[in-house]
Amino acid sequence: MIQISPETKKQFLSLDNQSPVELVDWNELSQKKEQGLLPNWETITPEQLKEILINYNPTNSFLAELFDVTKGQISYRRKKWQLTMFDIIYERSMQSFAENGALQELLLQDLKNADTAVLSRAIVHYIFRKGPVEDMHVDGKFSQADMKTLNQYMMDRVATLITLFKKKDYMRLLLFLEAFQHYGSDWDDPKLQIDELDKFSNYNIRPNSSKPISDE
Repeated sequence: MIQISPETKKQFLSLDNQSPVELVDWNELSQKKEQGLLPNWETITPEQLKEILINYNPTNSFLAELFDVTKGQISYRRKKWQLTMFDIIYERSMQSFAENGALQELLLQDLKNADTAVLSRAIVHYIFRKGPVEDMHVDGKFSQADMKTLNQYMMDRVATLITLFKKKDYMRLLLFLEAFQHYGSDWDDPKLQIDELDKFSNYNIRPNSSKPISDE
């Protein structure tokens, strides 16, 4: 089973409480608007709005005044772009987490304690099944027997690499990677999918509470 303990999740979310963002003066945003340094509401990108929310922690009411729109428009776009208050808390906690060695060690231990077969299935579903190959399967390009063979092939190899990592068998792992590093050298460079991962991890770490975190 793969499980981050409730206490570790609580510690992770509490990282945001250590941020000095609450001390930021919102007047700085108003000044930037007067200087023409802010985009308007029609042209603002998700990345630009996210940066404002992370760095200044403004309420929807303030944003509505800042951009001359309604609170409803602010709320709608934040939900559409997954920039709710919890999303921002998650993002700021992630930034603080990079500097928290103790919490990193706790999560590393959770990862090492997780069952290798369960870890392998989760990874294979993410990198293999939840993608083009599933469409090919549905379209009849792969039979059920073909999919079973491919699933097992992927599971075996992913589990092997996970086991090397868990056992700190870094020499064997690096020797393997060194031997295979030139295969596929003509492939396109990878495109990181961190935002896609956050869509899953963000909601999985939400506290079990019926009271929503307010953006107002």
